[in-house]
Amino acid sequence: MLILRAQNFSDVPDDDNWLSAGEREVLAGLRFPKRRNDWRLGRWTAKQTISAFLRGDHLHDMELRTPLRRVPESNTSLLADRLTERPRSGKSQISYNFYNARSAESLSPESDLSQFEIRAAADGAPEVFIRNDPAGVAISISHAGNRGFCAAGPPGAALGCDIEQLEPRAELLAADFFTPEEIELVRNAAPENIVLITNLIWSAKESVLKALREGLRRDTRDISVKPEFSKPENGRRLWTGRCRWTSRVFHGRWFADSLFVYTLTPPNT
Repeated sequence: MLILRAQNFSDVPDDDNWLSAGEREVLAGLRFPKRRNDWRLGRWTAKQTISAFLRGDHLHDMELRTPLRRVPESNTSLLADRLTERPRSGKSQISYNFYNARSAESLSPESDLSQFEIRAAADGAPEVFIRNDPAGVAISISHAGNRGFCAAGPPGAALGCDIEQLEPRAELLAADFFTPEEIELVRNAAPENIVLITNLIWSAKESVLKALREGLRRDTRDISVKPEFSKPENGRRLWTGRCRWTSRVFHGRWFADSLFVYTLTPPNT
């Protein structure tokens, strides 16, 4: 079972009390404001997701205790899912879960979150510790624009997630980083769907490469992505990825709102 969570930049506290001492040291070494903001957004989103997973939020079916407010649906014709918001202390609390139909309960106090420390492994993948001990959870983190996205699963799970902003991409992106089949898919898309399909393919590639703990060190053309656009079940659509150098096949999930596309490479695919 997995927990997926998205957070906006406006959800991140102004102070750094929720960071561990080691994380505050890393933050102090980041010179540029955008890099610092992105890093804090990623860590905050990850800690919300870790907290939800370790509380066992994925193990139960519970009703939402507050009503949901719909965000206006995008005009994008291939929109996969609607985004739901739950107000919390004047901020937008956004929750996603592919595997159950409810949002998480109230989040852990910020003082508890400082006990979690997310460190970069030798290959760059995030690893979670609680008071210097492995936390018993695997995560993948992504961010785009003012939104962070994280997936959490059982320890040792090879999972990857990614979020991309739905904005036009230069044609050179597909020419330089897509396979011939992917380029053809973009070329044959209806004009109103080009932005979604281009970002979806790119996001799915990043998601697979994170699951493989390779990142963008690997040629993105080694991963060939084929999205599905049939009517989603439970708010999710599928995509298939094939890895050229391992011959592995990945069966991923994707969904979108009016601003972002989200992809997941689940473990054991």
